[in-house]
Amino acid sequence: MIKFVVGRTLMIIPILLGVTFIVFTILYLTPGDPGRMILGPQAEQIAVDMLNEEMGFNDPFFTRFFAYVINVVTRFDFGTSFRTRQPVFDEILIRFPYTLRLATAAVVVASFIGIPIGVLSAVKQYSLADLIPRAISMFLAAVPLFWLGLMLILTFALTLGWLPSSGVATWRHYILPVTTSALPTAAGLMRMTRSTMLETIRQDYIRTARAKGAPEGRVIFKHALKNALLPVVTVLGGSFGFLLGGAIVTETVFAMPGLGTMMVNAIRMQDIPMVLAATIFIATICCLVILMVDLAYGFIDPRIRAKFLK
Repeated sequence: MIKFVVGRTLMIIPILLGVTFIVFTILYLTPGDPGRMILGPQAEQIAVDMLNEEMGFNDPFFTRFFAYVINVVTRFDFGTSFRTRQPVFDEILIRFPYTLRLATAAVVVASFIGIPIGVLSAVKQYSLADLIPRAISMFLAAVPLFWLGLMLILTFALTLGWLPSSGVATWRHYILPVTTSALPTAAGLMRMTRSTMLETIRQDYIRTARAKGAPEGRVIFKHALKNALLPVVTVLGGSFGFLLGGAIVTETVFAMPGLGTMMVNAIRMQDIPMVLAATIFIATICCLVILMVDLAYGFIDPRIRAKFLK
C-alpha cells in the first residue's frame, strides 16, 4: 500500500510540471503589459519599462519559466498579485474553503440523489420509475449551469423570497449554489449507476443468489451494488475534482468569494501570478482526489486491495 501511494504521489510531479508549462505558455502569449497592470494606467512609460525589466518580464520565455519553477520549489513562492500586491497563495488559502464547502456539499447531495435513483431505475427497468428519472437526467445534463442557477434565483429568491440569492454568510446562502451544482452531477451519477447495475444484475452469480432464495434487497444492495460501485466511484471522484476546478460559473452566478470568482477577476485584470497559482493549486487538488479514488477501489474490491498489499 505504501509503495503504491508513494509511486502515485511521485507521478503527480511531472503532471504538475506539465500543467505549469502549458498555463505559463498560454499566459506568456496573452497580450498585456504586467508593468502597466501593477503601476496603473496613469504611470509614465519609462517607469513601466523599468519595472518590467526589474521583475524579469522582458527575459526570454524559458528563463522566466525556470525562474518561476525554482521559486515555487525552493521557496514555495508563487508570486505576488498584480491587483492586491499580496502573495497569491495567501489569497488562495482564504478563498479555497468556500469552494471546498460548495464542492463537498454538492457531491454529497448528488450521491444521495443519483445513486439510489440509479439503483431503482435499473431494478425497475422500462417502468415509469425508470423512464421518468432518465428523462429528467437527460434534461439536467443538457441544461447549462448558469441558466439553472438563474432560474433557481428567479424562483426561490426573487419570486418566492425563501432563500438569499448571493453571499456566503449563513448555511441558507449555500442551498441554491449547492443545488445548482448537485443536480447535473446527480444526473450523471444516476445514469452511470443504472448502467453498471444493469450489467451487474445480469451476471451469473446474481442469478445464483436469487435461485438460492436470497432476499431481493440483499441481492441488490450487498451483491450487485457493491460490485457496481467502482465506475460510480470513478465518476464521483471526477465530479468532485470538476466541481473544485469548475465552480467558476456557479460562484460567479451566486457572487460567492471562492476560487472560481477569484480566477474570473484575475483573468479580467490579467493578474498572471494569481491565475497561474490558482491553476496549479486546483491541478494539485485534482491529482490528490484521483489518488483517493484509486485508494477507495481497494476498500470496495478485495481483488484490488490484495494487489495493493503485495
